[in-house]
Amino acid sequence: MEIANKGETRRIIANSGWLFFDKIIRQGLNLLLTAYIARYLGVATFGEWNYAIAFVALFSFLSTFGLYNILLRDFVRSPERAGEIIGSAISIRFIGGCLTLLFSTIFIFVFKPNESVLHLLVLFTAANYIVQSTDVVDYYFQSKLKSNWIALSRSISFIAFGVTKLLLVYYKFDVTYFATVQAAEFLVAGLLLLYFLSKTIPINLIKFNRVVVTQLILDATPILFAEIAIIIYMRTDQVMIGEMIGDSALGNYSAAVKLSEIWYFIPGVICSSLFPSIIKAHAENPLLYKQKLQKLYELLSGISVSIALVVSLTSYWIILILFGPEYSEAASVLTIHVWAGVFVFWGFASNQQLVIEHLTRLSLYRTIIGMVVNVIFNFLLIPLWGIKGSAVATLLAQASSAWLSSLFFIKSRPIFWMNLRSLNLFRFITLAQGFLKKGF
Repeated sequence: MEIANKGETRRIIANSGWLFFDKIIRQGLNLLLTAYIARYLGVATFGEWNYAIAFVALFSFLSTFGLYNILLRDFVRSPERAGEIIGSAISIRFIGGCLTLLFSTIFIFVFKPNESVLHLLVLFTAANYIVQSTDVVDYYFQSKLKSNWIALSRSISFIAFGVTKLLLVYYKFDVTYFATVQAAEFLVAGLLLLYFLSKTIPINLIKFNRVVVTQLILDATPILFAEIAIIIYMRTDQVMIGEMIGDSALGNYSAAVKLSEIWYFIPGVICSSLFPSIIKAHAENPLLYKQKLQKLYELLSGISVSIALVVSLTSYWIILILFGPEYSEAASVLTIHVWAGVFVFWGFASNQQLVIEHLTRLSLYRTIIGMVVNVIFNFLLIPLWGIKGSAVATLLAQASSAWLSSLFFIKSRPIFWMNLRSLNLFRFITLAQGFLKKGF
């Protein structure tokens, strides 16, 4: 068992290493690139682009369809049906991406009939969700702990189109070209994922199956409604700022949010690497399952609190160095907003825990609570405190959704107490040492 555990740990660390390499390289370079582009575009134009992104995101649930955790679970439990799951899920997401494009373009024409630049930004941003239907392959590789293919696909595409974006700045192209290049980057990354998939699974095994589609839709429906609520409370703040204050305020707020949310890949990487092991423990040993979950929460707490402390104490200098004095208002937003990451980290793990335990309806309830809190406090606090009020509303919403709401339901109360216990940072240090020596 010890040998097997060490072997599993090596695979988890290797898989996490590839994911971290991909995310750190892409996210880190993309942050620098975004800051460079933001300086070039100016606060107002950068805000307009982010308004388009936030607006399209309100319809993105049609594309993602709440499939992520369902697919990860099914790939682990039914590897022999991987081809049918992939083909069926890509079909669902492709149709959903087309619907996202359709509805977002229709509504932006209705609500903003005279803003032609914004129309183009929404069009190209919405097109991303069609090509991202190939993300299903990403989930398959994660379930197999083969994230090297994911890292290669996305890094190659990012580097190629990152250079293109630099050229756009050099030759002074307008903002619509940046949105177009962004869509092309997603397309090439998706094609590369499909190419690497063909090296793993014969193409003839990847097929559409009506029964699988029906089951995926039934399983994902509760999560879909939760995802709608998530999108509303993750993006409605930016839409409301754009409408209530203006594009310049949104530009400052968006700069802070990008710096705050850049860390959100970390729980995704950790959870995608550790949850195959946790899923197996759930089926074989309930006590071990609970122990692994507690360790996971402790790991996420230690990392997220450390990040929040460092970023909040240095927010002014981070904004000044990366975005410049024009974005100085973003510093106070970043100081507040970054603490929402603690609850986001917990939410990544607890949502997957609810999927494993077939309690996805609780994900919906928790997210609705967060959505309501976010919308109410944005309406109350934006007029009082401006963009800082929106940051406070986001923090309260994340805390309500990912943590406090667990108290309201008997079956989710253990999550509340596991999260609370995980704030023992001495346990985090011990856990990190133990993980390196003995494994997860």
